[in-house]
Amino acid sequence: MIHAELMPDELALGLLGRLRSLNGWQGHQRGMATSQLRDSLDAEGLATEGLSNADLLALAAGIPTAQFVRFHTLLPFRFVASDFGAHVPYGSPCSAGTEQVYGLALPTGRLFACRACASEDVGRWGFSWYRRSHQVPGLEWCERHRMTLSWIDDGDPSGELPHTWFERGGVREISVRTFALQCQKGALRRYLSVCSALLDRAAPADSRALNRKLMARASALGMGVDSEKHECKLKTAISAFADQHWLSAHFPDIQKGERLAETRLGRLLRDPRAVAQGADYGLVISLLYDDVDEAMDLLFGIRKRVGVSMSAARPDASRQPAQGELVMTS
Repeated sequence: MIHAELMPDELALGLLGRLRSLNGWQGHQRGMATSQLRDSLDAEGLATEGLSNADLLALAAGIPTAQFVRFHTLLPFRFVASDFGAHVPYGSPCSAGTEQVYGLALPTGRLFACRACASEDVGRWGFSWYRRSHQVPGLEWCERHRMTLSWIDDGDPSGELPHTWFERGGVREISVRTFALQCQKGALRRYLSVCSALLDRAAPADSRALNRKLMARASALGMGVDSEKHECKLKTAISAFADQHWLSAHFPDIQKGERLAETRLGRLLRDPRAVAQGADYGLVISLLYDDVDEAMDLLFGIRKRVGVSMSAARPDASRQPAQGELVMTS
């Protein structure tokens, strides 16, 4: 089997696609590709019985499963908290069932890529790869290049590398105008920072403890869902957070006119037992806290590294933006 060097921030599904291409594995179904990967590893004398898809890819990459799952899958984002597996590290044997189901899954069902990243990759490495950080729901722009992402318009998106899709025109661009407007909002940049921090964790938090902290914070700010007055204040904060297009795309239940208490966001603020995905926690935390570093410390015990803030970097005002680039302002 031809092995592929694992690249920084490379998405697990993308690595599987690169292995398919390098080894000439036929078939477009993900299950067929993982079966071929298992057979190839067996042929090399490696024990694969009972291993999850994440285990197989970690074995092919030559790194521990826990490290692979934490840095190359979206499980830390999809499973922010748990009511039964709290503090059990991602990638541990106890989480194998979850990894098998969700380890290679895309939260939005679409695979995103950045044209500028793909071009840089090819220029430096001779190939491109899919980045995990580009797949977080709601973050449809590349923070590095401040350009909108594109999604692969194909039934087998990981079957080709990003630069190949861009060369073929097999992508759909996200509206620059819409997301330029979104990036002007500090709250959305804060959402980006929160979601990035949620990705960088070793294990899920205790959902009951986490939800109680969020409920207490919302109550202290008068933004809970326990009364119409508080719910009205929360709705006002949400309306100021992002434009209606973004909210409809990523939090449609909020836009349906339902009581906030009945939405995914509302359940986190009224039920300690509620378990949600990263986008929901990201929105709630972004609404309740102005300082991302403080929030991650208080909620997850994640202290920022000296001299490094989890807040989104502000652009250099002296640099002129490139064509198609998003201009982020305060």
